[in-house]
Amino acid sequence: MKKFIALMLPWLVLGATLVAVVVLETLRTPDWRAELKAYVATQAVTGTLAVQSVAEAERPWHFEAAMGELMRQEWTTWGTVEEIPYPPQRVRCVLLAQRHPPPGAKTTARQIVYVAYHSDTLWHQGWLIHQGAREPFPSGVWKDLDTIGCELPLD
Repeated sequence: MKKFIALMLPWLVLGATLVAVVVLETLRTPDWRAELKAYVATQAVTGTLAVQSVAEAERPWHFEAAMGELMRQEWTTWGTVEEIPYPPQRVRCVLLAQRHPPPGAKTTARQIVYVAYHSDTLWHQGWLIHQGAREPFPSGVWKDLDTIGCELPLD
């Protein structure tokens, strides 16, 4: 019996460690959500920005640099990279809205933001924010969202 316990103890420790890692990983904020939260916190707007809707792109390989302006503060994780590799591997389309608009505002200001996972398949990889169109949305926004396969409720 002592031999059995001595043989099982390492397996029990390994199993407990694996369970702890899985539990802690499920509690961790996803990296794309952390990047989005940092972006929202840095925006100087009257009122509070809130995430209204999020959709994952079905065809992220169609995302182009012209669809959104890359935010410069996000480049810190990329060091001295001059050019971000396109297309991204994953894209999340996010609709942001002012939670508490200033008094006298007729509508809440909304904006589309793309959170994209770029990788040069060697050294640099991570989620970057691309600032998209603001309300009133130009007609090309629907075409862009349809091209990459994002279902955002804009109406």
